[in-house]
Amino acid sequence: MAPRGSDFKNDPRNLVLNPNQAGQQRTLSVTGGDPVQGIDLEVQIGDGTSSPTRPTITAVNVISGTIFAPNNTGQSGAGFAFGTPTFYEATTTTSTGTIAANGIIATVTFDTTGFSDGVWALKLAGTRNGDSDFPGAATTIITNGSISVPEPGTFALLLVCAVPLAFRRRRSA
Repeated sequence: MAPRGSDFKNDPRNLVLNPNQAGQQRTLSVTGGDPVQGIDLEVQIGDGTSSPTRPTITAVNVISGTIFAPNNTGQSGAGFAFGTPTFYEATTTTSTGTIAANGIIATVTFDTTGFSDGVWALKLAGTRNGDSDFPGAATTIITNGSISVPEPGTFALLLVCAVPLAFRRRRSA
């Protein structure tokens, strides 16, 4: 029988971002509950090279609001490694013992300024700097995902459909 392991998840696996907007925060989560001593998180958009044809990462936080918040040695790591805003490394270790790998592991801030639509790979494994992992974990299963920016017409259609439904529900209540 294979070890259970902890499972990195992009939660949801397809992170939807608004078009042409900076400061969009999305969380990454883990399930499994295995005891871990920290995280080495590698986050990459596309091939991780600097390119004007994809959104950028403006920050990654593995402390505030995460499973590491109550027990950490602070955030470190290369940050914008390789001199590109499409790759970020963030690490922390527990100050004592281990914690259960189950919950939010990071908040990633994206910037889609200049983009009205598209889909890009969001990698936690197979990045330019290797795979994300948990120090002290026997097995780590990583699920890569994607980020998408729907075209503005899609948002308008959703709004047109949602507003009448909201009024209808309000009258029924």
